[in-house]
Amino acid sequence: MQRSAATRRWRRSAMAAMVFAAFTTVLGGPARAVDAPLIIGGEKAAPGEFPWQVALLDATVSNTYRAQYCGGALIAPDWVVTAAHCVVDGRTISAPGEVDILVGTTSLASGGTRVDVDRVVVHGRYNPRTDENDIALLRLSEPVGVATLPVLTRADEARLSAAGTLATATGWGNTSIRGEDFPVDLRKVRLPLVTNRVCNGPRAYAGAVRPKMLCAGFAAGGKDTCQGDSGGPLVVPDGDGGFVLAGITSWGAACAAPNKYGVYTRVARFATWIDKVLATPRRGSPTRVSTAAHATAP
Repeated sequence: MQRSAATRRWRRSAMAAMVFAAFTTVLGGPARAVDAPLIIGGEKAAPGEFPWQVALLDATVSNTYRAQYCGGALIAPDWVVTAAHCVVDGRTISAPGEVDILVGTTSLASGGTRVDVDRVVVHGRYNPRTDENDIALLRLSEPVGVATLPVLTRADEARLSAAGTLATATGWGNTSIRGEDFPVDLRKVRLPLVTNRVCNGPRAYAGAVRPKMLCAGFAAGGKDTCQGDSGGPLVVPDGDGGFVLAGITSWGAACAAPNKYGVYTRVARFATWIDKVLATPRRGSPTRVSTAAHATAP
C-alpha cells in the first residue's frame, strides 16, 4: 500500500537540502516537506505560555532562526523528548554535538539559552518507513531551570485523551499552505483528537495509522501542524488546570487539507520506556544509542 504522507521536519540552514530530499521522497508522490510541520490556522503563543517548549537547532549554525529544524518538550530538567525522525538520517543517529537545544523563549530572534546535548536515545523499534515508534530522548549537558511537562501515562490515557478532547499543538513550523512562511515567534493551535478508526478511513490514511499513533484535527481541514513542527508537543488538559504531553508531532499529508489529520506519536504508550531511559545514570562521554525496552536495538 502506498501512502502520501510526510514527516514534518525542516531545517532552515544548509542541512535543509538533505532533509528536504528525505521528506519529499514520499511514497505515492510529492507532499509537504517531511518532518517539517508548521502551525496552520493557529495564533501566536504568549511568552511563557508553554515554558516546556524547546527548539532543536543545527549546532553548526549560529543564527538561531536559521538553525531551528524541529521542536521538542522538556520533560525533566535535563531531558527533552522529540520525534525520532528529527535525529535520524537513514540509519544514522545524530551525534550529540550536532544538536543544540534552545530553552526558555518563544522567539527564535531573542532570549532563551542554547544548551548542548550529551546523549541521543532513539527508540530501538523506530521504523522510518511506517513512522512507528517515532520518539527520541535528548539529554542536556546540564539541567535547566525551566518548567517541565508531565507525560501522559497509560493509566490516564483513556480519561484525558478521548476522542473529542481539545488538544493544543505548538511549534515554529510553516504557517502557509502554499509556499513557505516560517515564523520567528512560537505559534499554537487547538485541535480535537480523533479516533484511529476515523484517521484510518479511506479518505484519510487508509490503514497507515498504527495503534501507537494519535490523530488530531478537523475533517474540514484548515488547522494543523506542518513542516518545521516535527517533534513538538501535543498537550491535553490534565483536569487540574495544567497540561500533560499526549503526542509528539510526527507526520501527515497535505497540511490542513480536508480529512488529512495530523498524526502524532501516542506518548502514553511509551511512558515506561521514557521512565527507563531517564533513570539511566549520567556517566562517560557523549553518546548516541538506539534502545527499546525488552528489545535488542538494530
